[in-house]
Amino acid sequence: MTRVFALISILILSACATQSPVELSTSVDQSASNYTYYYWEPDTKRRAVPELAAELVRKTDEILAQKGYEKTSKEKAEFALAYDITAENKGADVTTQRNFDDYGPGVSCKDGECESTNEIHRTKQRNVKIVIEGTIDLHATSIETGELIWQGKSKKQLSFDYDPDIIDRPLNVAKEKRSIDWVVKKMLEKVPDVE
Repeated sequence: MTRVFALISILILSACATQSPVELSTSVDQSASNYTYYYWEPDTKRRAVPELAAELVRKTDEILAQKGYEKTSKEKAEFALAYDITAENKGADVTTQRNFDDYGPGVSCKDGECESTNEIHRTKQRNVKIVIEGTIDLHATSIETGELIWQGKSKKQLSFDYDPDIIDRPLNVAKEKRSIDWVVKKMLEKVPDVE
């Protein structure tokens, strides 16, 4: 089950810049440029792919530094950063296709060999399309007031064919990190530079 959740998390994170359109929303308080120092709230959730969560933090730090914000300790910080990554299973679409392997009642052929039989040979092919909705929420909260300073949300619905073999395929971490970088960059575009 952990491997399936890891797959879902990978798909959510990596698909934010690929396939179907990404719903992206941001809100920024005009006072955001009055803040300079921040720290990250501790991430207490067990992440299926911690390298990708770490990339979200790394890219956020990089972009904020370019805008003049400084990462510091909790005691010196003016605002706190936090994020959440979620995956919601929206269901599965299952279609079954029946294929008949026989050439008439009483005769069945398989792999080029024909034989008399009273059975009708049928095969079923089941196609399962899984639909997952993934979200990334990145937000900054004033330590003094507890009010939201800015927030970015990314939501994407993924639809993919279920393939049990995909769980064992190696993750292309470099590609997935580029996807995370794209999402974070879009979320932080409207965050103003420090005055």
